[in-house]
Amino acid sequence: MVKAVLFDFYNTLAETTSFGPSWEELVAELGYELPADVRERWWNDGIDGTEHAEHSISRDHYVAWQRARVQSMLTDCGVPATDHDAFMDRVREIGAHNRIDAYAEVAEVLGELRSSGIALAVCSNWDWDLHEAVASAGLTGSFDVVVSYAWVGARKPHP
Repeated sequence: MVKAVLFDFYNTLAETTSFGPSWEELVAELGYELPADVRERWWNDGIDGTEHAEHSISRDHYVAWQRARVQSMLTDCGVPATDHDAFMDRVREIGAHNRIDAYAEVAEVLGELRSSGIALAVCSNWDWDLHEAVASAGLTGSFDVVVSYAWVGARKPHP
């Protein structure tokens, strides 16, 4: 008998339906280019499965770590440190307006599972603000447990 179902969040339960400019476009706004190899390192730098407990002490620690990663990417693009704050401000501005929507069938599926007495959980490589993303998708209160890698200091698929 199934007692619990564990879900990933993004692209499993919900997706972003209104993207702002791409990272390439944001870097271009500053007059620089985001080369493919730099973008690849930024998105796929071997972070999956790794531990980073020192960055997960608090939201401030986590945000500082993410900021340092972005600044490293910008430096690799040749963007001077004097322009990093403008870039980060733009990213925050755009992020505040993104909309995350649950897939059409999610509410019904979660309801059926819940009515069957099955515990529901989310374990995600989403950032520190997973609760806000779940809320944006209209799924607040749908899960017994919500866990973000940012809170626990290790990214999936870390054991």
